Amino acid sequence: NFWSLNLGGNFAGSTLDDRLTRGGPLARSPGSTSLNVIVGSDTRKPLAFTAGWSGSWDSFDGGRNFAPTVSMTVRPKSNVLLSIAPTLRRQRASHQYVETEVDPSASATFGSRYVFASLDQTTFSADTRINWTFTPTLSLEVFAQPFVSAGRYARFGELERPSTSRYAVYGETRGTISATTDSVTIDPDGAQGAPSFAIENPDFNIRSLRGNAVLRWEYRPGSALFVVWQQQRSGSTSFGDFDFERDVSAIFRQPLTNVFLVKLTYWLGL
Repeated sequence: NFWSLNLGGNFAGSTLDDRLTRGGPLARSPGSTSLNVIVGSDTRKPLAFTAGWSGSWDSFDGGRNFAPTVSMTVRPKSNVLLSIAPTLRRQRASHQYVETEVDPSASATFGSRYVFASLDQTTFSADTRINWTFTPTLSLEVFAQPFVSAGRYARFGELERPSTSRYAVYGETRGTISATTDSVTIDPDGAQGAPSFAIENPDFNIRSLRGNAVLRWEYRPGSALFVVWQQQRSGSTSFGDFDFERDVSAIFRQPLTNVFLVKLTYWLGL
């Protein structure tokens, strides 16, 4: 019946990672298990779809990542194709790098404190395409991708020792922490004498829209005229929470950049 079904999985063991601390000492990265499933209908039909789900879990740190996806393709005529593929991703990173704070008293990690935090992030995007062939020599392609992502950081802490996955959480197992709307102030060891430091609030809300339209006219065999319009809208705030209506509607209030291009090719022929 020309339907399809794909199942997949992967297991990765724990490893020593030379990038987790962004140039600092080695740290142990947790292993992970992932699963995915995708089912698709007959792509020859005027209406076709695929639906899928993927997920992954850390082996011991509590991180997880889930992403349901749906895509639909419509062919109202043989020369017209419309498709949309929305994706919603929920992700929790148990230890997301935040910054490095130089502190000579942090002898266990060679004079710097490597600050991490848990990160809860929600991301939505929707790839949308229209392909329209007016004649064999004239066609239009349009693409648009609205994108919003929100992330909130919590349970700030630091790597305790190199080559491990042990983290000391400020305010729970070590030191104190206080937060305001704009910053987070950390005393890494309480009354032991290490200097306090502040970091800018890392919570984020990112909104963007990428779009382009390409009109192609082959005015003679081998020679073509391309007219291109590109638009980019992007902006960010630091609410940290995901609100679909608020964040998606805010895309169209972001600063925009328009680019127009014209390309002409001519086949000389010999």
